[in-house]
Amino acid sequence: MSGAGTPRRVFVTGLGAVTPFGWGLAAFERGLYAGRSAIEELRLFPTARHRTRIAGEVRGERSENLPDLPPKRRARLSRTDAFALAAAREGLEHARFDRSPSSLGIFVGSSTGGMFEGEAFFDDLRTKRGARLAASRIASQQHNGPTDAVARALGITGPVVTLSSACSAAGMAIEAALRSLRSGECEAALAGG
Repeated sequence: MSGAGTPRRVFVTGLGAVTPFGWGLAAFERGLYAGRSAIEELRLFPTARHRTRIAGEVRGERSENLPDLPPKRRARLSRTDAFALAAAREGLEHARFDRSPSSLGIFVGSSTGGMFEGEAFFDDLRTKRGARLAASRIASQQHNGPTDAVARALGITGPVVTLSSACSAAGMAIEAALRSLRSGECEAALAGG
């Protein structure tokens, strides 16, 4: 605490984003300021059997947006892991964070981890009866998958916390980061969802 009964002041110093407008804060801002919608025809999977064919879908490949990761490491990331890592890196760069990432805490709100990969695995399990399937394909299905992927990739050893409460999870993660910073549990934090 900074004084008797006075909470430690906390500041947002960096932002990062991966949204249906694109990878990165600049793409997000361009989309918002242009006043356009990011809801479009889905391309990620077949929609003929679904009632809707539109959604806010993140486009772009991991290889384009995480080019420094070796291909094998990149391939092990779920789509959600890749989004979280790209946004976290951008946030740290935007903040000009110059200390060791090990001094960070990370707080992520997530209702599921690698859902796309989990559903693809389930579809293979259903349609390829008797085929040998690697269970490692669903390792990031857990809701803590993105948080853990970012912590591993950046070497974060401070608090590594995932909150899961549907749409409110990201807001809860920001609040958890604030509390951790104010209590002195960590000196800096990544938070979002």
